[in-house]
Amino acid sequence: MEHRVATGMDNGVLRIEPRPAHPAQAAPVSACPTSGGSYRYLENTMSVKRPSKADFLIAAQSHGYDLSDSQMASFLSLADETLGSYEAVDALYAAHVAQPTPVREHSKPADAENLHGAWYVKTHIAGAPSGPLAGRTVVIKDNVSVAGVPMANGSLSLDGYVPSEDATVVKRLLAAGATVVGKSVCEDLCFSGASFTSASGAVKNPWDLTRNAGGSS
Repeated sequence: MEHRVATGMDNGVLRIEPRPAHPAQAAPVSACPTSGGSYRYLENTMSVKRPSKADFLIAAQSHGYDLSDSQMASFLSLADETLGSYEAVDALYAAHVAQPTPVREHSKPADAENLHGAWYVKTHIAGAPSGPLAGRTVVIKDNVSVAGVPMANGSLSLDGYVPSEDATVVKRLLAAGATVVGKSVCEDLCFSGASFTSASGAVKNPWDLTRNAGGSS
């Protein structure tokens, strides 16, 4: 999955374009296509992206600020220092607890399968062959880690992040025999109780498309 950056506005819509990863960042996710248009993500990736000058420019303009060249240089320097510390701590942690990310196939649903925008990603992770939830299917909210499956928490700031470990609730569901069939969209960083702030788009009310579906999942 490519690292992306905001580069401008097109008719009021934020334009997001790919950019190379910063050399100090962790290796990007390796995505191997499989049959049916799904992907297998083989590596974890750092969830915090190093902001570019364009990122700061877009943020400043959206809040009505006009940054001078010296102010821009100051912000870029502060970001480098802050993320340099983040990366150092991240590397120390990874050296001690790193574990291989399981290979789990998943795919973005086609528009015809996602009429209301509620699916973030579809997958099929079978649980234990027997147990109190055997034969049951579950969808996991996208602020909960499912190893090997992207987790955005409704935000572009986490775009490309793939957890390497299942959350405890996911482990318990699978141990009880449940099958995880996907992840549901949640609001941008779960900050809204509505249904229109997610980076993947608004979630429509299935009973009345003119109304809010509520949030945050």
